[in-house]
Amino acid sequence: MDIDSLNFMDNDRFIRLREVLSLTGRSKSTVYADPSFPRPVKLSMRESAWIESEVKNWMYARVVATRGEAANDAL
Repeated sequence: MDIDSLNFMDNDRFIRLREVLSLTGRSKSTVYADPSFPRPVKLSMRESAWIESEVKNWMYARVVATRGEAANDAL
């Protein structure tokens, strides 16, 4: 995979677990156990973070899956 194939937004950033939990309202174990949730990026041997736009896109997909096309009108 080359860097050009990644879908980074211009203002994208890494967010740590605490912020992921705050944004989603999920527990730590649920974040790691859900195969549909974005995987973290390894920043160093002991650090991981998520790409903010991936987490927000996942959240949006959950809304659309729950509310269908009506979600597009509300958002």
